Amino acid sequence: MASLSAQGVFWKAYWGIYSQLCGIRSYQNSIKRAITLLEVSKNSVALDMGCGIGSTAGALQEQCGKVVGMDNSESGLEIAKQSFPGPEYIFGDINKKLPLENEVFNAVLAHNVMYLAASPVQTLLEVYRILKPGGIFVMSSPKNGGKPMEILKEHLQLFREELLGTQESKLVVSLKTSVEAVRSFLLFLEFLPFQIALEMKFGGASNFWSQERWETVIQEAGAQGALFNILSVEPIYGGQNNMFALQKPR
Repeated sequence: MASLSAQGVFWKAYWGIYSQLCGIRSYQNSIKRAITLLEVSKNSVALDMGCGIGSTAGALQEQCGKVVGMDNSESGLEIAKQSFPGPEYIFGDINKKLPLENEVFNAVLAHNVMYLAASPVQTLLEVYRILKPGGIFVMSSPKNGGKPMEILKEHLQLFREELLGTQESKLVVSLKTSVEAVRSFLLFLEFLPFQIALEMKFGGASNFWSQERWETVIQEAGAQGALFNILSVEPIYGGQNNMFALQKPR
């Protein structure tokens, strides 16, 4: 495992690329879908677990009464506080006991986070502890053997469809889509080294798992008391992630 200071340098560089990836249409759609699955309202209290630079916490805040964003990256939290000041932000690590009371959240979101869990079962037990009865946990995590270019293809399709819904001519749509294809392809190339580092989890084993593997982990957590009901499982993000919606019994 890399030293803490080395990881701090990594995340500070990573957030610069990640902030641009937030503009990818596939990413935006995945966040919208997650918030829909969380079934939040203005009466809801939600946690964005692994909030990074706050983009997901900010989106949640538009739908919730209160949002807490938690991350173990100080640089990410600093950006979040400046860019999305609505939520409350706290330092916390998914690989440790969460610094939160029992049964306080109606909804918990972990978007592209659980693959970094050293013990996913233990993390699920912690999520279960902080959820209110009937609360929903939505997690999105990359599949094994993913193909990032599928995300790019979906993004460009959505980008083009948006333009076709405007008054732009077909020629202008084609030109703008071509320019966006080059821009986003270069962005993906820039992100590739970070993706490889994340898959290797700084030299350890990653949790880029199949749907079946995650279902087994959820069952293992259930055997230890986290009796989640699986509400849904669906592919998102160009089919490269699985999104699970789990509910704590009422």
